[in-house]
Amino acid sequence: MTRIVIEVDGKQHVIECEGKTIIEKADEMRAEILKHQIQVQYDLMRPDCRSNEDAAWEVAIFFGISKRTVERYLFGW
Repeated sequence: MTRIVIEVDGKQHVIECEGKTIIEKADEMRAEILKHQIQVQYDLMRPDCRSNEDAAWEVAIFFGISKRTVERYLFGW
């Protein structure tokens, strides 16, 4: 098993890769971070939009990604 230790603000965080390469684990972590960022941005934009679909478009434009990607992360479509 591969372990990665990252220090952030003086605190150490251990990431265990469990049968994955470091690159695969990093890709998973990036996807989780993007998913969280999309959700936060959607929650901020939703009150100003007429519909969920309009908010998804706004988030897609904000991140420069497809609306389909936003919908997949937000709604599991």
